Amino acid sequence: MEVISGWAPTDPTAARHWLQRLPAGQERDTAVSGFAFYVVDRDPAAAFDWVKTVGDAFFRDVQFNALASRWIQFDPDAATKWIQASDQLPADLKTKLLAPK
Repeated sequence: MEVISGWAPTDPTAARHWLQRLPAGQERDTAVSGFAFYVVDRDPAAAFDWVKTVGDAFFRDVQFNALASRWIQFDPDAATKWIQASDQLPADLKTKLLAPK
């Protein structure tokens, strides 16, 4: 994840292409997570699109939760609307993400 965290800010296009070529597995899931955390501040919907490609369901839900928590901090209205309207997130995860903290 260190590689992608350092690469994403300097050349996000190249980082994205590199991620697209990684084989499925834990290394890719971790790299995608790192990239999504970079992207969420600039394009939250794209960050969620990346995380939905994570293969491990538990890790994916943890990452969805973390991204939503971060997005809610800097743009709560947009984050809430996107989560409510999303067809990418299971209903139980939506409920958890939108629950008062």
